[in-house]
Amino acid sequence: MTAVAEVNRGGRPPLPKLPAGPLVEAVRRERKVRGTSLRRMLGRADMQGYTSAIAKGVVTAGQAARLCAAIGRHPRDLYGDTYDAAIPGRRAPEAPRARPDDQHLPAGPLVTIIEARFRRVEDGLGALTDPNMARGEAVRRVFCGDEVVERAFYRARQRGWVTLRAAELVCDHFGWHPYQIWGERYDAAALVGLPADFDVWEGVAA
Repeated sequence: MTAVAEVNRGGRPPLPKLPAGPLVEAVRRERKVRGTSLRRMLGRADMQGYTSAIAKGVVTAGQAARLCAAIGRHPRDLYGDTYDAAIPGRRAPEAPRARPDDQHLPAGPLVTIIEARFRRVEDGLGALTDPNMARGEAVRRVFCGDEVVERAFYRARQRGWVTLRAAELVCDHFGWHPYQIWGERYDAAALVGLPADFDVWEGVAA
């Protein structure tokens, strides 16, 4: 994937652009996952940017950063190094600084553990006549009726990834620490954006 340059009037330097396709597809996927309308998910201003991207087929680095922020992604997730190349003189609006809350973890390890809990509960229910009833009861017992945690789990399973905040929410429900699920990958995500010499133990009594 390469950035393209669009010639501006008035003798200004060409403005690098990115193909809109990957961004448009990411927005559509996220709308489907959230089960809402595009207008409600994006808001008025970003909806205009989205329709402009479809009409023109290209976006600037700043437009990509804004729409990606609206769906909880980073432009480099979609464009890689091409995003950096599309920033004019490296002075165009950058994507939001990486923060722990923006990080993603693979959903697989979490889904595997919770699905195993479902199966154990189902096995313990005995001879319920309808397997669907057994599954529903297992879900209810595992999540204890907490719809927020339940939605976070199913969203993670559908996407294939989970945000750091959602991972911590689900783990807290079960009394786990995310490190038990993801190991050092969790630490790397939790410490993103912090100085390299940041000491997580500073101020903690020995």
